[in-house]
Amino acid sequence: MQEESVLDSGVDFLREKNLSFFRQLNPDLYKRIEAHGETVSEISYSDGKPDNVLINGTPLYGGSSKTFCEKQLADFWKNPERVIFADTRHCNPSPVSQGMMEKANERFFHQNEKFALQKAPLVDVGFCFLFGFGLGECLPELIEKTVARNIFILEPIFEFFIQSLLILDWEDLYERSEQNGITLHFFFEDKPMVAVEAMETKILDIGNTFIDGTYFLIHYPSWEIQEAYKLFRERFKSYYNSSGFFEDELIMMRNSYVNLSFTDFRLIKRKPYLNQDYPVFVLAAGPSLEFDLENIKKIRDQIILVSSGTTIHILLKEGLRPDFHAELENVEAVYTLLEPKHKQYGFEGITLLGSSTLDPKVAPLFDEVYYFARGVVSPTTVFLKDIGPLAEAAPMAANTAVSTIAMLGFRNIYLVGVDCGRYLGAKHHASGSIYEETGVFDGIEKNMDFSIKVPGNFGGEVSTTIFLDMSRRLITSIARRLDINLFNCSHGARIDLAKPISSGAIKLSNPENQQSHIKQTLRDQSKLYRNGEFIDHAALQKNVDNIPLFKSRLANLIEKMRDAKASFYDFDQAFEAFWDDNFDDLSGLLVIMSGSFSSMIRLGAFMGVRIIDQKGLNEFWQVFLGCFEEQSIWMVDQLYDFYSEMVAGKKDISIPESYVLSSLETNT
Repeated sequence: MQEESVLDSGVDFLREKNLSFFRQLNPDLYKRIEAHGETVSEISYSDGKPDNVLINGTPLYGGSSKTFCEKQLADFWKNPERVIFADTRHCNPSPVSQGMMEKANERFFHQNEKFALQKAPLVDVGFCFLFGFGLGECLPELIEKTVARNIFILEPIFEFFIQSLLILDWEDLYERSEQNGITLHFFFEDKPMVAVEAMETKILDIGNTFIDGTYFLIHYPSWEIQEAYKLFRERFKSYYNSSGFFEDELIMMRNSYVNLSFTDFRLIKRKPYLNQDYPVFVLAAGPSLEFDLENIKKIRDQIILVSSGTTIHILLKEGLRPDFHAELENVEAVYTLLEPKHKQYGFEGITLLGSSTLDPKVAPLFDEVYYFARGVVSPTTVFLKDIGPLAEAAPMAANTAVSTIAMLGFRNIYLVGVDCGRYLGAKHHASGSIYEETGVFDGIEKNMDFSIKVPGNFGGEVSTTIFLDMSRRLITSIARRLDINLFNCSHGARIDLAKPISSGAIKLSNPENQQSHIKQTLRDQSKLYRNGEFIDHAALQKNVDNIPLFKSRLANLIEKMRDAKASFYDFDQAFEAFWDDNFDDLSGLLVIMSGSFSSMIRLGAFMGVRIIDQKGLNEFWQVFLGCFEEQSIWMVDQLYDFYSEMVAGKKDISIPESYVLSSLETNT
């Protein structure tokens, strides 16, 4: 009796200590604990120590929880499940970042051949994903061995975490985490998709620079955990690669400058437009498009018709002239594909819905233009910061069409050929698409990985790719944000919040031939910016003037890091702080170089975290810092003439030449 009393006293003390800690550290979590009420699980003890957790009398662990965790971790360290990159392609290298790698190879690895790189990162792993927490007795060892800088803990049964208050000293765990540079992230969700989306949101917040070496550990099996793991592993692939690079940002900057300076246009802003109940049909060139075209022809006079990307080629050939046409990409190929169709059919009456980053030759093909600001690209910050980017307008032109038409106030949107995947045996694009005409269809087939399985819109299972899956999820995102009535006629992947409906079953009661009137109501709500009216060219001079300031402040950062411990994760954190501290003064420079900054850090980390010898790592650290600074200075020097031509109001802006590599052998 006395032993039980002492035991209860010790357990109660630890629980109260933990509650007091979370009350201060995380008030929301504390409130959830307090609001949970009576638990249906209970801790079992052996020899006066916690031994297991029972759920309705059934133990979670086959034996002792401590023994289970010790064996699981011993097996985990011997053969962990990891994401390990074999080369640097995930770093999204371009000539300027490859130049940094080339210099690093020449200055370090070619001089120190003994420092061979290990196959996997030895330090600075960004993530460890723990699926299932149980009583949490595996966590102390993961922290002690610094498994990763961020430990994501997914537990669908919140009650298990509550029971951990009787076993773990959470204050001590947080102190040790802080000492080892580790951040803990909790996800207490019993719905797999909700859990996965919450984890993805946190990854986007942290960044994907240190995905190389990521660990995965399933602590215990359950349907919720297995489903969340399966979903997350597939979707995690979309975070492997960096996005954006200096050379591409220059093209988008040039395109936006010319488009916003020398054309007449309206802007699609993130503001409420008058709601339009008239039905809109967004057509994409998915393989099922051809099955619905005849039904679309029957109701053409009662709808707003929107083509996206290459779909316009098929529609014009079928005698269907869209009211709007949506384009996303900045490449010249968009113009190259559109121009012959413009000559053949004319684009009279078709309004362009396009990113400001489109090739400047595209807009003149259309009588009327609405531009929008793309998310996370430099022109949005430099030219359109007060407009508000459309984050859901990528990655496909179909996303552009849905996002832009929804932002213009339309609330009843039907999707046709927006397949976002394909049933077994289907093609990648619709028959008659430009891909078939140009002979690149087979090449696309070979290069697309349709390994992800998702539910079909009309039942069954559909194969999709990372980007097509992202496309359907972002359509759901904007439908949720703007409360759209979404209908999906496509014979492809299910799009959440979109009601499946056959195009042949659609019955419309709205009046015919209202398209011109509706377009005029949109014009009445949007200012027309005329040639040269929108951009204040003289205001861009500050970006030229701030180039010496950037160099000076970067030199200070590099000098500071030369005296710091060789840690690429710490450098990434320091550079993020440098970005935040200097953004107000230097944003017009930083955003253009942003993607290549990230690429260079990833490239440096790829090499540095694989050097096993500390002396070698310290030497490489100094080399990396020098190369990073040199390439950053090279980039900002290119922006002097680039911005100066904009200040002068020139129309033909010269895009700087790419960094010249001394050899093609830059991969490690």
